[in-house]
Amino acid sequence: MRTPGPMRGNRLWVVPAEGGPVVQKLYGPRYGPIRRMLTALAGRKTGCAPEARRRTEACLLALFASHGFPVPRDRSAELPWLASDRVLVLEYVAAPPLGNILRERLFDRRRRDGLLGRFAAAWCARHRKALDLCEPRLVQEHGTFDHVLVDGDRFVTIDLEQGFRPGQRVAPLVAKEVAGYLRTLWNRTSREIFEADLRAIVSGYPERGILRSAAVEYVGGDGRRPKLRWRVDAILRKFGGRGAAKYAPLLALSRLLAREHD
Repeated sequence: MRTPGPMRGNRLWVVPAEGGPVVQKLYGPRYGPIRRMLTALAGRKTGCAPEARRRTEACLLALFASHGFPVPRDRSAELPWLASDRVLVLEYVAAPPLGNILRERLFDRRRRDGLLGRFAAAWCARHRKALDLCEPRLVQEHGTFDHVLVDGDRFVTIDLEQGFRPGQRVAPLVAKEVAGYLRTLWNRTSREIFEADLRAIVSGYPERGILRSAAVEYVGGDGRRPKLRWRVDAILRKFGGRGAAKYAPLLALSRLLAREHD
């Protein structure tokens, strides 16, 4: 195993191993001491120190797998000579991130709709389980389409090195995750493509009530006026461009659901 040196963020290596190639994931310092202290004081999220992120990811991989949600298999116990308190040994999933696929605008609309619809069905199942079990750890702390691998018919969740601590209300956390995913599309596609993608997601997501709750968490109940904390979004859009907007994708979702309900 490689000896950790001074670094920021994570390092990944694909290495051969009995039973198939694996990924050695070395967790390095990600934030400065002030950010780490604030995270610890807030108490809503797991720790951000390298050893803490390694423990969190091992725990969440096991939790997701126990409920049938695809994740890379943790092989650290099988290959202890490749692991350490800062290194996790993971199954190598040779599959592209969904975010990369969605950047490729050349494939036809029907195929894109089918892919998003299948993802939405799997996404909904995890949200439903998290809500039913009151289990915030089944909600991605930093969820985007870049953190899902498309492995045939499986949607494999990756990057679970930080999560939400138990004991929190799950619905607002689901809303935060939905907002993160939709913002990925909003920032990377044209308005026309985003609207079509959003229709495909809503069509494939069986439980509209969860999506409505997610939209209401950020947008006023009438689906037209944002809550006070999100009105600053209008200012951000003026000075930071389209990518600075945070609530706009949720407003689009709210309006689509309202039209569907009518």
